Amino acid sequence: MLTPATVVSGATHARTRGRTPVVLLDTADLLLHDDYHEMTLLDLCEDLAAAGVRLVLTSRPEEANRLRTGFVRMSLGPYDDSEIPHAIRGHAALYCPDAVPRDDEARVRRLMEPVARGLPVREVCRSPLQLRLLFELARDDGAFPSAEMDATGLYRRYWDHRVVTDRRHHGNQSATAPEDLSSLTGAIAVVLMSAGRTELSREELVERLTSAHGGPRPSWPYEPARVRSSLELLIDRGVLARGASDDIHFFHQTMFEYAAARGLLHLSGQRALRSLCEWVGSHPRDFFVGAILEQLLMLAAGSERYRGPVRDTLMRMAAHTDAVILHTVAVAVAARNPAVGVSVEPLLATAPHGVARRYAVLAPTVRDTDVDALLPQLRGLWERREPSLREAVLEALERLAAQNSVTVHAALADWGCVRELTGRRRGGAGIEVLPRLLVLTSHVDVASARKGLMEMLDFALSRGWRSWHQAS
Repeated sequence: MLTPATVVSGATHARTRGRTPVVLLDTADLLLHDDYHEMTLLDLCEDLAAAGVRLVLTSRPEEANRLRTGFVRMSLGPYDDSEIPHAIRGHAALYCPDAVPRDDEARVRRLMEPVARGLPVREVCRSPLQLRLLFELARDDGAFPSAEMDATGLYRRYWDHRVVTDRRHHGNQSATAPEDLSSLTGAIAVVLMSAGRTELSREELVERLTSAHGGPRPSWPYEPARVRSSLELLIDRGVLARGASDDIHFFHQTMFEYAAARGLLHLSGQRALRSLCEWVGSHPRDFFVGAILEQLLMLAAGSERYRGPVRDTLMRMAAHTDAVILHTVAVAVAARNPAVGVSVEPLLATAPHGVARRYAVLAPTVRDTDVDALLPQLRGLWERREPSLREAVLEALERLAAQNSVTVHAALADWGCVRELTGRRRGGAGIEVLPRLLVLTSHVDVASARKGLMEMLDFALSRGWRSWHQAS
């Protein structure tokens, strides 16, 4: 492994030869979870800057805030609604060119109509990783992707198609059934988590998985020959990949987190919920384990067997003081799993802006959302009067209107949304969402919708927003 001194020395040497070295440090957020590694990273950044070396870092947004100022930031977010059709066409041409429908526009409509209605597949289509997996799995079936899919079901199906068995289309199919690699795949992810790494060398993985002290349960150690053959199979199936230095990692960090959650649940059951919760509570900057905790709770919440322990864990997390990661995870899991029955109102009332906004974004993505039950939480967020939070609430209402336009129309009137936004000198966030929402619910009360739209048009014209009607 390269030391910081080696990186600086090599880059400086390149500079002396008239070259312009660029250092790329991927997943720098993994070094920001404790004081020692954070200082090492920050010192490396300073040393490279002093040597005139260009530095490119990738990091999750939360941890990126801990980096020094001076970086030019570029956020790689999800696809927006104008990009999704292009992505659908490209993926269809690559993964299922011969599937029905063959017409590009019909293919786009097949997925964009449920996306426009705010159904759970919307989040799948907005995520570059998940959209790719959706088409990859459709190729297994020789068909165009189904719109009846959400993120949780997508990862579960990928696991079934690539880990439990191998559903890929090959020219020469084996006469024997593909081996179920679930147990070992989960164990690999748990080993990586324990090491605080997303990749390890083949030999280190083999050593840890074949050591009597390498795992938390007597199911380890595995036989060395089995570990080596399974690693090759998982690489062949695309679940694992080799890095530049021949280290082995999961093909995507999100899949690593999902596999670690499955491995922990298999090895430790509900004890894993408590142990990870306690770890994150005592290491409040460890987003690395925090992401695995979220996947673990999501998996467990989908099982009646673990629903009670999940509820208890979420309540402990919400009660924990000064723990942004625990609160963020608790809100996300509660938003996506209303059946668990955790009250989020007390947490949302005082939650930081980012946590509260995440709830507004996630809660409407649940299949068959109980709109009436969700509106009180959204109203509480609306009444916080934070501009971008209000925008997120209006976008949530836009999605919910496809399921219950009558209730959403009543909420717009009751909350005084038009009055609230047009009563400000400069309008506010959500000013472009609300007209669409009024149109979506206009059939409930045409006169009321027309009045609201006219008020917003007058407001826009009085401020010279000539392009407002085009944007809306």
